[in-house]
Amino acid sequence: LTDPSVPVVVPVVVPDEKAAEAAADGAAADEKAAEAAADAAAPANNECTWTGALKDWQTHNDGECTFTVQQCPHCKAYDCSKSLMTAHDEKCGEKSIPCELTCGQNVLRKNMESHKADDCEQTVLKCGIGCELELIRKLKQAHETQECPKRIVTCAFRKYGCTQQDVKAEELEKHDKENEIRHLQIQVQFLQNSVQDQVGVIKMYGGNIKELVEGWKLCDGTQGTVDLSAQFIQSSDDDQKDPENYALCYIVKTPAQ
Repeated sequence: LTDPSVPVVVPVVVPDEKAAEAAADGAAADEKAAEAAADAAAPANNECTWTGALKDWQTHNDGECTFTVQQCPHCKAYDCSKSLMTAHDEKCGEKSIPCELTCGQNVLRKNMESHKADDCEQTVLKCGIGCELELIRKLKQAHETQECPKRIVTCAFRKYGCTQQDVKAEELEKHDKENEIRHLQIQVQFLQNSVQDQVGVIKMYGGNIKELVEGWKLCDGTQGTVDLSAQFIQSSDDDQKDPENYALCYIVKTPAQ
């Protein structure tokens, strides 16, 4: 027996740190290896897990399989799995889509901005004449030609001889008021000239028949005219009377030849 009075020495084993680390690394490597083995046994993310009869494969591949590779039917230049085609379809520039402004037209997605800028009837534009009104393209022409206060209009008395040009619609009332008397004068003069120039109008005349304006004839019963010669007064201004010179006679407006 050991003498209890004699001290007993017990050896203490200090763990080797490097050995411990190596053991931990080995365990981690084993865990990764196990995960890799599990992943290898499972289907990959880009693999279809479908199983079935060979006769049903084509139907599955063409229909429900999301991994089937397709070509974009619009651009014909992009191939991807069916599951990714929706994302591409939503940005493909060659796809025809309804106008974003609902004008009723379909345009290629890549041409949408140029369509809105140049053609779309629903694009909002400013009046091109200067009134600054904003309206859709479909209404712009009618506004500029029929409604805009800045548009150029023709004075209603232009046909009677008013020479004013470039009158704005918003200034027309002022123009008419300022030229009220002048407008009345040129209208009366126009109507007088129109009556005088009407075919068949007979008027008194004094002078030489040779000096008649073209289109007027002496009412002497010749050339289809009415005979009013009994009312003619021969001119007596000279000693030798000219048979074609009258102090008073009647002439008639005839159709242009």
